[in-house]
Amino acid sequence: MFWGGIYDPSVGEVRAIANPTIDPFTIFGYLFGFARGQWNPLGMAAVDNLEDVIGGHIWIGAMCIAGGAWHITTEPFKWIKGAFTFNGHGILSYSLAGVALMAFTSCYFVAFNDTVFPPVFYGSDRTQFAFVQFALCLTFLGGHIWHAFKARSQTGKLSDRDNFSVFMAGFLGLAILAISLVLLTFKPL
Repeated sequence: MFWGGIYDPSVGEVRAIANPTIDPFTIFGYLFGFARGQWNPLGMAAVDNLEDVIGGHIWIGAMCIAGGAWHITTEPFKWIKGAFTFNGHGILSYSLAGVALMAFTSCYFVAFNDTVFPPVFYGSDRTQFAFVQFALCLTFLGGHIWHAFKARSQTGKLSDRDNFSVFMAGFLGLAILAISLVLLTFKPL
């Protein structure tokens, strides 16, 4: 649309996206695994044209701005105040969960999408990049669990069962992270 364009792997050159897709059925269809009117197991990673990619980013940007305005101008509902913890660790915990979700989404795109991560820049085997994104996802998820535990412990809402559950979740997260890092360093013969 502006500022020169974006690299399009289907034509092998940088081009401006003059008509991004803003049809909500097309854009949000990817969330439910529908691409071009039929189900696709890749879901969002099935996007194969830059018009849909840029249109999706326009939708995400608009929703983030609207959500920011909503949260600035309104107070949380009563049931939200009871269900969530509003202290420094709690807010950090929720933010880390969001970053972990985005890292997992990025991992999925790196592994399966040639439009967003073209092989000309990233190579045909992007497994290492996907493992790095997955390791980051697990790191942020572990931070989310840790800070959620700290937030709840500061409010005195934790039982012994909660302590054990958080310990096990943290242990499993670290185990998966360690295995991922070992696999990341593995080089096939």
